[in-house]
Order: sequence, then C-alpha cells, then structure tokens
Amino acid sequence: MEKVIQVTTKERIIQAALTHFAEHGYEGTTLAMIASDVGIQKPSLYNHFKNKEELYLFIADKVMSELIENMKSCIKAFENRPIDERLKQLLISSSDFIIRKQKGMMYKRFMIFPPAPLKESVRNIAVAGDAEINALLEQLYEQGSMKGS
Repeated sequence: MEKVIQVTTKERIIQAALTHFAEHGYEGTTLAMIASDVGIQKPSLYNHFKNKEELYLFIADKVMSELIENMKSCIKAFENRPIDERLKQLLISSSDFIIRKQKGMMYKRFMIFPPAPLKESVRNIAVAGDAEINALLEQLYEQGSMKGS
C-alpha cells in the first residue's frame, strides 16, 4: 500500500506564491491569484500569512535558505574529492539552482529587483544569506590552502 502524503494548505499557498512571484514578480502577483491556484478564497490566506508582504518575505527567506542548503549538500557530497573538483561541482550545483529552477527565478528577482516597499527587508535576507555563503566558500578556500591546492 502506497503512503499518501498530505500537503497542507499552507504548503500549497507557499508553492503557488513561489510560482507567481517567480513568474510575475511582487507587483504582478495578487493574493487573489495565489488563492485561486490553491482553491481557496482570498480571506483564507490570512489564516496563514498576515499579508502579501509577509508571504513574499517568507518565500524569499525560504529560497535563500534552500540555496544555502543546496550548497552545503554539494560540499558534503564531494568532501573527499580534490578542492578544484569540489569547487567545480559547487559552481555547477549553485548555477543549476539559480538558472534552471523556479526558485532560482525567485532568487534572481528578489536579489536584483527587490520590491520597493520591501527593499530593506529583502536586503537583510540577502546580506544574511551572503554571509553564510561566504563562510562556506572561505572554509573551502582554507581547506584548499592547507592542502596546497
């Protein structure tokens, strides 16, 4: 017997919001569009998120976190390989995330064109994420330096 995975309404809202924000941007996305995709009424969204701004920032933070987790997984998967191969695989994996995935489109949108009313909040997400990414890269650099690579 196959196990049926239940997707919560909140998870469906997050996925629909990611799709719309990635494709249409913040300004081009309405809560009504998201609610319609989920199959709920717009007021029901407020049971999960205070407003469109909170939902957007949640998605931006989630995408940044997933990019970082993607990088950590790649580093772990190739930890026993030479540093140049590890860096190459990290670049491939990160580029694949940013270029080919819907989350990557969202990442590019909020990094390059943050919504004006959320610019400072988005900047904070980006700065925190960049700090984590820099720490990962510095760690790889130090490992490479110690091995003389």
